Amino acid sequence: MICLFVIQSHIPLSHLVFVLLRFCIVIQILSISLSSQVSITTTQQPLGPNTSDTVNEYLDNPFENKTNSNQKTKTEPHTLSFSNKYSNVTLHLGTTSHRVIDAKVTNKTITKPKKNKKYSLARKKSSEAPNITTITSNAYKVEKRELNTKTNNTATSGIHRITKTKQNTISRPGVPPSSKNNTYMAFKNSRGSKRKKTISILGLFELTESNNEMRLEGLSELEAAKLAVEHVNKANMLYDYQMELHTNDTKSDPGVAVDAFFHAIYTRPNTSFSVLLGSASSDVTESLAKISPYWNIVQISFGAESPALSDRGEFPLFFRTLAPAASHIPATIAFLTYHNWKAVIALSQNLDLYSLAINDLVTHLEMSNITCRTIITFAETDFMDQLKMLKDHDVRIIIGSFSPTVAPRLFCHAHALGMTGPEYVWILAFSPRNFSPHNWWSKHSLEGCEVEKAVEQVVLVSSVGVAAPLHSKGQRSDASFLQSIPHPQSQYLHLTYDAVWVVAHAMRRLLGHNSTLVRDFSYNRKDIANLLMHSLSQVEFVGVSGPLSFDGADRIGISAFYQIQNGTTIPVARYNRMTQELNFSCPACGPLSWSDTEVPIAERILRLRIITIDPAAFLTITALAVVGIVLAFGFLLFNLHFRKLKYIKLSSPRLNNMAVIGCIFVYSAVILLALDHNTMPESLEYPTVCTARVYLLSAGFSLAFGSMFTKTYRVHRIFLRTASGIVKNKVRYYRDILLIKILKDICLLLG
Repeated sequence: MICLFVIQSHIPLSHLVFVLLRFCIVIQILSISLSSQVSITTTQQPLGPNTSDTVNEYLDNPFENKTNSNQKTKTEPHTLSFSNKYSNVTLHLGTTSHRVIDAKVTNKTITKPKKNKKYSLARKKSSEAPNITTITSNAYKVEKRELNTKTNNTATSGIHRITKTKQNTISRPGVPPSSKNNTYMAFKNSRGSKRKKTISILGLFELTESNNEMRLEGLSELEAAKLAVEHVNKANMLYDYQMELHTNDTKSDPGVAVDAFFHAIYTRPNTSFSVLLGSASSDVTESLAKISPYWNIVQISFGAESPALSDRGEFPLFFRTLAPAASHIPATIAFLTYHNWKAVIALSQNLDLYSLAINDLVTHLEMSNITCRTIITFAETDFMDQLKMLKDHDVRIIIGSFSPTVAPRLFCHAHALGMTGPEYVWILAFSPRNFSPHNWWSKHSLEGCEVEKAVEQVVLVSSVGVAAPLHSKGQRSDASFLQSIPHPQSQYLHLTYDAVWVVAHAMRRLLGHNSTLVRDFSYNRKDIANLLMHSLSQVEFVGVSGPLSFDGADRIGISAFYQIQNGTTIPVARYNRMTQELNFSCPACGPLSWSDTEVPIAERILRLRIITIDPAAFLTITALAVVGIVLAFGFLLFNLHFRKLKYIKLSSPRLNNMAVIGCIFVYSAVILLALDHNTMPESLEYPTVCTARVYLLSAGFSLAFGSMFTKTYRVHRIFLRTASGIVKNKVRYYRDILLIKILKDICLLLG
């Protein structure tokens, strides 16, 4: 029949084949009719490997269940069913032209009006099909709704508006043009067909300085936050919610920051910000942290280092991913204890940023049985007197807290005073803003001072500077993370990224507890803010900046110790606060270097010790002295008893008696000199013994030596008289008396 019709009609065979092929395609595509409506029902599984090509697959891929050619000639409405590898499809054709009257794709219905010849793709809502799209045809122009999947990767059910030009279209009535390379459908990354709700976060960044100059580091912080939001949404961390970041510039000014905060709250009445992200400035952060509790907004900062922000009483809804200097106190104490340094001295600049951290350190030092001899504060331009005072205390372990602009000049003066080198240890607690552990001293050159030599062997303590790889769902390795951030990069880049993930983990925990809490949040719900605070305090995961958990407002992280060796900072140890372990064998850590190869002492200790004579020596000398005294008394008695003998008279017995008495005094002084607190009887007072020592020794020596000298002089005079031939006994007698008196006077004078 067909061949006869072709021959009689003189229609070219190629045209007929083309018409038949087109007719088959139309039957396959538009066969979803049920009475007056055709439905295409899909499962909740993804429609295909590439969701943006979903419609193309429906138009291009052959269906498994082919229709029968006899069905094409029926005059009554009928239903066809077919399926591909992604969907089950049911078709209902019209009575005459087999045109599609309407169709529904997963809660979407494709409806084709009979009289309108222009195809459009539009979203409708009805009770039976909440999302309805309509297709009409002429030039096949379909409007397109753009989706920004870079910043909002959420699940969206249904098809969005699409635009198509007239290229490669067929205007045959009732038949839509070929869809290959001619249609485009945009889908957000989706795990389901349900539209996700939004969790809004307000981000305030220092994108410009106070002098209106661009702050490039702030731009990198913003990009890190946006990237983190993208990763959180891709990882489906928040279940049926998506994270949305609203940002503004604080211009590094607290007043501008507060104005931006109020602007965000009052110009977006339909948006409630449960979390405030920011900022990198301590002044700006303090101002925001004081007012955010009035709106029950939890704030998390990535760069504020002020010690005052640790006060939960003044800043009740505040957290920060930057570990402040005070967070390194346990690590510093562990380092001091390891080296057995029991005495230190603190030197700080007279600013709250530095002095408050030192005050906290001193409190913890006393609890750890480490003595802080004194705390010395100085002004930025006047520290010479303080350095001299520090040297007078003679404590060799110095803990410093001061700005990097002061450090080079201070170390030069300390080096001139001899307070650097092998006998001194300087320990500086610093943050990324204060010191960079990469040659911060080389940026300053002072006349007549070698700064690199002055800072040799200085020990620095800070957070771990090397970002750790990630192991959490949806997060990437550090190398991949850094490649996507523009240069120059901020020192708070990793901390900004982790701050967003902290919020995501806390929100996930809160949603798991009660999913309605996030939806019902408002600025009057203090209970939700408290629950979010509790959830944040329980967060614990490994971020790009290392292990992340909180103790109050501050982060519990890993502290790293560096030492300046030959002009380069070398990592020497790490301290894990959670395990309380000080590790000197960490990866990439080198040994500590000391000039004398010995660990410096904390201080010179002066101990008073009473040195006593050995008991054996005391007894021996005392015994000999007693024997000498006994012999002296024996000689004295012998001399007195035989004083009238001729030979005794010729030897000057009076002078002999004085010499013997002098020897007794000297022997007695020897015994007294051996006495001390251990050997002296309690009945004797030590000052009396000391006085007796002096008088006995001096008198004894004078009598003994004076007598011998007098006798020698007398013999000398006798020989002179003998040589002259005249010896007068009477004159000699009187001269002996005179010599004795002179000797007595000499003894009295010496005593």
